[in-house]
Amino acid sequence: ACTTHNTEYSLSGCSLSTCQSIASSPGYSSTNKVETNRKIDGFSVTGWTCASGYAGTATAAACFTGGEAYVLSGCTGCTTGTYNDQDGQIACKKCVEGKFNDLTASNSISACTDCTPGRYSTFGEAAVSASICQICQAGVYSTAGATSCASCLAGTYNDLEGRTACFNCEAGTASTIVGSVAQSDCENCEVGTFSSSVGST
Repeated sequence: ACTTHNTEYSLSGCSLSTCQSIASSPGYSSTNKVETNRKIDGFSVTGWTCASGYAGTATAAACFTGGEAYVLSGCTGCTTGTYNDQDGQIACKKCVEGKFNDLTASNSISACTDCTPGRYSTFGEAAVSASICQICQAGVYSTAGATSCASCLAGTYNDLEGRTACFNCEAGTASTIVGSVAQSDCENCEVGTFSSSVGST
């Protein structure tokens, strides 16, 4: 009924029964979404998937109150040490041995960072910090992303830590020692012999 003579009467008792559409949502991909029915009764929305950088099984559920957006769930950001470079994946991929990733929700393999040259890692997959990269000692060396240090070849030596290559024995000297840690291992050529190039054995 109206509250005052000759005014409009009021209506009540009705409420919205449809959920709002969702154009995008962090961690979810709408590329293949199909909003068949957004009404709370008989709700049917399919096709949402987890976006790159996330993993799981995406699901859409009806809103609790009409007029609100429907509810997405099921996707979780990739943890440190992992990444996901594709939509629609149920699990994140692990960074390989010799690499680490200290970021979350990474969507590219480039997030897996090499141990720097002169260092190596034996930690295994899914390393989460540069602290797993250990320094190569004297007598050995490494390149980026190494899982072990390589010994200096005969004719070379390394007397320093963290090297990316070994030093060559100077011309006129030679060494047969593998993994040499001192220049003194490069000995002068014997009488009647010579070495005209560096790194001789």
